[in-house]
Amino acid sequence: MRLAENNQVSLEEAKKLLDKNELKEFKWTLDEYIQYGQENAIDQRWLRELENASAKFHISKLNAELLEIRAEYEKAFAKENEVVEDTIKESYTDRYDHMAFEIQKGYGVGFKVAGVDSEQLDKVIKKPWASDGKNFSDRIWTKKEQMVDTLHGELIRSMLTGGNTKDAIKIMQRYVSKDVKNAKYAAARLIRTESSYFASEGQKECFKDLDVEKYEIVATLDNRTSDICQGMDGQVFDMKDFETGVTAPPFHVNCRSTTAPYFDDEFAKGERAARDNAGTTYYVPSDMTFKEWKKMVSKDFEYNADELKYYKPVIRDKEDTKTIAKNANSVVSCEKLVGTKNNIYIDKNLNIKRRELDFIDNNVEKAMQVMGINNASNLPTFAIVSDNIDNSSLASFNAIENTIFIKISMGNRKKLIKLQEGLACSDNPLSTPIHELYHWEDAEEYSKKHGKITKENYKDYDEYVNKNAKKKLDKLEKKGYNITNISPYALDSIRKCKFDEVYAEHYVNELLKG
Repeated sequence: MRLAENNQVSLEEAKKLLDKNELKEFKWTLDEYIQYGQENAIDQRWLRELENASAKFHISKLNAELLEIRAEYEKAFAKENEVVEDTIKESYTDRYDHMAFEIQKGYGVGFKVAGVDSEQLDKVIKKPWASDGKNFSDRIWTKKEQMVDTLHGELIRSMLTGGNTKDAIKIMQRYVSKDVKNAKYAAARLIRTESSYFASEGQKECFKDLDVEKYEIVATLDNRTSDICQGMDGQVFDMKDFETGVTAPPFHVNCRSTTAPYFDDEFAKGERAARDNAGTTYYVPSDMTFKEWKKMVSKDFEYNADELKYYKPVIRDKEDTKTIAKNANSVVSCEKLVGTKNNIYIDKNLNIKRRELDFIDNNVEKAMQVMGINNASNLPTFAIVSDNIDNSSLASFNAIENTIFIKISMGNRKKLIKLQEGLACSDNPLSTPIHELYHWEDAEEYSKKHGKITKENYKDYDEYVNKNAKKKLDKLEKKGYNITNISPYALDSIRKCKFDEVYAEHYVNELLKG
C-alpha cells in the first residue's frame, strides 16, 4: 500500500529511489532487523546483506520492500530452525532416557548408563540422513529461498499488470495465505519425520550402551497403520543390522512405529496397547503381531471383547506354592496360576506370555476331552518348567507327585511342532499332552488295584506299566505289525491324535513299515 499512488501500483513507480525521509525510515527498520539477527540464529549471509543495504545512500522502493519481505521470512524460518533443532534434541534424549528406564524396569535392576553426550548429539543431528543429502536445516533454508523468490515474483507481476490496488493486495493476500499454510504443513511434517528419525537413533544408542543384542519392530495397532508398518510389525533383527529408515523406523513420513529390545520367550512379558475406530484403548498380549491383531478384530476394526478375554492375564497366587520333584535330580519351586481351566503351576522364576499359557491350557483341556477323563478324580497337576531343566523330553509324568511337567516351549506352536519332530503325530500339538496322560491313566489303574504310588512301591508300579505295554504290543504283533522299534504309547497317541480309527490304523501301518 505504501507503493500505491493514485490508487495504482506500477513497477516504474516501485523502482523510484527512496527520498531522504523514506531512506532514513528504512534504515531504522534495517537496524532493527540487524539487531534481531545478531541476537538470534539468523543466517549470517543475510545479515551481511542487510548491513550492505544499510550502508547505501540510494535504494529503490521496490528493493526496500523486497528486503523487508525477505527479513520477515528470515525471522520466521530462523525460528523454525531453532524449534526443530530443540525438538530433535529433545526427542533423541527423551527416547534414550525412556528406553534405558524401561529396560531397567524390565530387569528389575537399576544401573548406570552412559547418557547422551551433547557435543556428539550436535554432530549427529547435523549429519544428513535422507537420500537427498540434506539435513533438516538445509531443508528449512531451501524452503525459505523458494518462498522468498516466489513471493518476489508475485509482487513484481502484480505491479507489472497494474490495476486496482485493492485487487492487487487481494491477489497477494491469497498467495501469502496459501504459501504460509503450505509452509506450516511442511514444517509440521518435517518436525514429525526428523523427530521420529532421531528418536530412533537415540533408542539405537541406548540399545548399544545396554548391550541389547536383538530388537523387534512395534507398530501401532489401529486402522491407520500403513501397509509397510503392518508387514514390519514383530520382525526381529540383530543390532548390527539396525539402520534407521531401513530396518528401523521411520519407514515413511509420519511413521508411528518404534522398536523394542527382543528377549527370549522365557523372559517376555507384558501387554501392548491397541485402539478401535472410536479411539478406545485396550490391551492385548505383547507378543501379538499386527497381522494376528487384524484377524482378531472385525472388518470395521472394532475389537471383539470376547476374543480379547481369550487371552486372560497371567495371575499367580503367591500364597499357593509347591516344591515339586521332577525327578531325583530336579526340584522345582512353583506358584499356582489363577483362572486356568486346569490345575497349573509354574516355576516361580519363569515369565510366561498370555498367549503361551492360553495355548498350553487349551491343549491340555482338549487332550483330556479326547481321552475322556475331564471329570475323573485325582486329576494330575501340570507344572510349567524351564526348557533347561533337562534335555530328555518335552514333558514327563512323575507318578509319585501325580504331576505332568511341561516345558515352556510347549506354549509356542512353532517351537512345539519343531521339537516334536520324530515323535508320534509331530504336527499335532495334542500329541505330547495325550502321551503323558496315558502314563497318568496307567498310574491311576495301578493305584486303584495296589494303593498310592510311593518310593517304596515304585518298582512294582514300573513293572506293572511294562506288563501292560507288552500286552498291547503282543496284540499288534498278532495283527502282523513289526513292532521292534515302536512304543505302545506312541501308537496310542497316534490313534487319539488322528481321531479316526480307520485312518489311524493306516497311519500306524505306514509308520511301522518305516
